Amino acid sequence: VCSGHGACKSYDQCVCSNSSFIGSNCEACAPGYIGIYCNETSDIVEIKAIILGIKTVGKCKSIVLDGSTSTISNKDPLVYEWTLIYGPDLNLASFISSQNDPILTLPSNISIGEYRVSLNVKSTSGHQSTNVYHEFQKLNQSIIYASIVGAEKQVVYASESLVLTGSYSNPCNELVSTPSFKWSLESGQN
Repeated sequence: VCSGHGACKSYDQCVCSNSSFIGSNCEACAPGYIGIYCNETSDIVEIKAIILGIKTVGKCKSIVLDGSTSTISNKDPLVYEWTLIYGPDLNLASFISSQNDPILTLPSNISIGEYRVSLNVKSTSGHQSTNVYHEFQKLNQSIIYASIVGAEKQVVYASESLVLTGSYSNPCNELVSTPSFKWSLESGQN
């Protein structure tokens, strides 16, 4: 099969450029079908910018925005362009625009308020995505994170007991009273 590299004799017959192999079903050439030749450079290239990140950030936490799942169909290397659209910390705009990595880490000491950041990805061959946006809020207080230590799905029979341990983290190390944990059974029988 031609797979986008070779001369199309007809819609379903092509000669691959790297050998004299003649294959049927030239559909891989169809997007770049110009006259009787398959032209890889005219194929449609799909490029998509994607931002993953949290929406609410406590005052002592840094903000991590992840553009690494952005994609391009022709596997070209990507260039990442981050932009601050709005936010109370104007000094952050030049820092953000100077970053070209897929992961954008903002410092924990940015001003309190709401922010909007955009990402545009470009390929080294000149293709470009549309902008995507991510909004987040930097809080004036810390967020205490609670979790169940060693949590995993388990089968427990009625005659058995299960011990769960709760833990919490306080990124700001502020003096707060020890939190109390309220346990509830979300599924299964009581």
